[in-house]
Amino acid sequence: MDSIKTEPAKIFRNIGFFMEYRKLTTSFFVSSQIKITDIKVLKSLGFTDIICNRPPNESSTDEKPDLISKAANQNGINFHNNPFPGNQLSTESISRQKVDGTKTIAYCTSGARSAILWAFSVAGDITTENILQCLSDAGFPMPHLADQIEAFGQINT
Repeated sequence: MDSIKTEPAKIFRNIGFFMEYRKLTTSFFVSSQIKITDIKVLKSLGFTDIICNRPPNESSTDEKPDLISKAANQNGINFHNNPFPGNQLSTESISRQKVDGTKTIAYCTSGARSAILWAFSVAGDITTENILQCLSDAGFPMPHLADQIEAFGQINT
């Protein structure tokens, strides 16, 4: 059941790198809005994939998904656009959160929506208890989602 290796999540801040990102598993991280200037640092940290969970209408002109996508692709990072307004959770948005990357970072306004999508995307692969622990360790305590994650995991396994 726990096919994804989990460990306590941590908040990482790098010197000269002001974007805060939070570790959910050894291969999946979430963050607030990524900027074009963050892409080279993400590449140097080994990120292979970026998932945008922020709808374009929420982003400022210089943070639009198409600009982040272009910068990511120029640096050899795969970009996946999976906008999630927050009130429209769907099986499509959940399945698009799963990518084959070695090290993935998903972003939205604060990281919370990306963390929710991750939680549902691994339901059935990781126990609900471990999912909730990873969320909490990363600063996103969401025990109120336990029943929904559990049910989704049973339906999608």
